[in-house]
Amino acid sequence: MYPIARLMDEHRRIEQVLDALEGFVNVLESGQDTNHRDLQLFGEFFKNYADKLHHMKEEDGLFTSMEEAGFSKSQGPISVMLADHDTGRQFVNELEKAGQLDELDERVKSAVSKNARGFSYLLRAHIHKEDQILYPMAVNRVSPQEFQELETSFEEIQEGFQNSGELSQLEKIADDLIAKYC
Repeated sequence: MYPIARLMDEHRRIEQVLDALEGFVNVLESGQDTNHRDLQLFGEFFKNYADKLHHMKEEDGLFTSMEEAGFSKSQGPISVMLADHDTGRQFVNELEKAGQLDELDERVKSAVSKNARGFSYLLRAHIHKEDQILYPMAVNRVSPQEFQELETSFEEIQEGFQNSGELSQLEKIADDLIAKYC
């Protein structure tokens, strides 16, 4: 199904930026010079691409369609995914706060490392659960007509991001972070 393929493609892009975040942490932990303000760029990417663009499609589209197909939002796979989204937002907020500081002392560097690695672990596990469990469940239970409606909805969301220039800005941020830290 096309909407699922789009979500999975977005997962691959998010994983690339997670690789860059892990590279940033490796540089930070090694004591080499790094621009800690890049944490704001990581935050901007994850807040706007992973959360605003990608999670919006899931939370306002796919998960709603799955509920209509009989899945519970309050327990089971959808509730687990929503909880992961909320936990990820907390990690990203902490990383962004560190990026706004004038400098990072050793205590803050340690917290940044812990948050970044925790976020990466959470999001990689989350992506795996969606790709391997949740999305196949959706394909088996959501009607073809509903998938056509999701495709239209996803396309409208994507066009909004493209027309505003936000998508190209986020892609540039991703490309720059990947080039710098991978």
